[in-house]
Amino acid sequence: MSEKMRTIKSNMFYVVLLTVTFLTIFCMLITFDYWDLDSMTAWSLNVWDLLFQGRLGEFYQYAELNLRGAFHENCAGNYLWLLPWCVWNFPLWVVHSVTGVMNATDFWSLCWSKLYLVTLSVATAWMCAKITRMFTDEPKRIFSVYILILAAPELLMSTCYAGQDEILYVFCFVTALYFYLKGEKKKFYFWSVCAISFCTIMIVPFLLLLLLKEKKIFRIGGVTVGMLLPTILFDFLYRNDQLYQSVKTDFTSMILEMFGVASINTVLGPVSILGVFLVILYFYSYGIKVEHDIVSQKKVIYMLAVLFILMGLFMGNNFYRLFLYVPFVVLVLIISEKNIQMNLFLLLISTFGRALLACAVNNSQNMNTAFIMKNSWISNLSTAVNGNQGIKNLGLYDKLMSRFPFFPGIVMVVSVCAVSAMILIVIINYPKNKAEYEFPISEKISLAGYVLCMPFILVLWFIALLH
Repeated sequence: MSEKMRTIKSNMFYVVLLTVTFLTIFCMLITFDYWDLDSMTAWSLNVWDLLFQGRLGEFYQYAELNLRGAFHENCAGNYLWLLPWCVWNFPLWVVHSVTGVMNATDFWSLCWSKLYLVTLSVATAWMCAKITRMFTDEPKRIFSVYILILAAPELLMSTCYAGQDEILYVFCFVTALYFYLKGEKKKFYFWSVCAISFCTIMIVPFLLLLLLKEKKIFRIGGVTVGMLLPTILFDFLYRNDQLYQSVKTDFTSMILEMFGVASINTVLGPVSILGVFLVILYFYSYGIKVEHDIVSQKKVIYMLAVLFILMGLFMGNNFYRLFLYVPFVVLVLIISEKNIQMNLFLLLISTFGRALLACAVNNSQNMNTAFIMKNSWISNLSTAVNGNQGIKNLGLYDKLMSRFPFFPGIVMVVSVCAVSAMILIVIINYPKNKAEYEFPISEKISLAGYVLCMPFILVLWFIALLH
């Protein structure tokens, strides 16, 4: 076989995996309409209603009227994160305005709205591919980045199942990282402001990057305040809005929630484990200075990956928020010059464990027909097969528990394997670790298994639905 044919055959393998990935995305896109999605779609259309009426200051009062059929009574926190979604849904608002439709929870409206999240997922993978090209031009590495991000069950659960907005601020932060590595400070600050304005918790990884570059305390403080300025300004503008004040989720509560998940008792009282890790990481970042070279840039990405893994582990909701670490772990593995077969296999183990854990934790919202819109075709199928009870409560976890009493034991085993695999990834890819590990399973096998993880979960769910 000629070298050219061998190259075409190799690339075709990655094209097939990407095709399977997009088919999975399409299947989930038309199957699940999680209850948060209809609220976010309705609120985004509300913004256009109010903007053209000159009543944007009444956003929370208008949302409370629920004229567009949102599931939730009101929008919690500021609506800065909603503004890009509003832009995407402008064509939908035009169609609704022309046809006189107010309800925003029909199948086609929700599909269009969810396409926004899919587009952001592709954009995030694209930005990660651009970062990867700073280290290697090898086509299969670029293909692998797209596959590992877009096929990640954590990301698919967040976007295509739950319809959440986490992908927005992750995209913004990945873009900020790209300009950070290129040394374009103004663009780095701009995209960081976007990420932090859309979710204030992103100030945590931003501080890591800032401390690596900036060593003047007063400048660090000033830049940090500047990053929070849009959020502070929004809060000031709505300071007299009692409804906003009653529903807002402020920065302090988000931080306390994350830091309060796990703690250790000391003579001074409980101490947050995540807090201890962050203090160590911040002091280390402040004590070193990274240069504009390949070795330093790899170290920055590694430190970010470790930080996001820690944040993910201590997030209160391990159903759809844990995916935050995915782009950064993928970057660490793909730009590594060694142990790629071992790395991808460990990621495969961690991913399967993480996906099964998400379906097995004590959280009935995950993979359950009770939490998807009743106008979804899958809910109608559930009713046809299982009667009215199908819509009320048909969760994958409950079904597996009823058929396999030993399922919790399996979950415990895979959870331990998942955590162990992630710890090994952190150890093996430590910048000063020069060891190389032989591994018999090829990267293609691991990639194929990785892509099939979410379809495997979907098959389990459809079996539960139809029996």
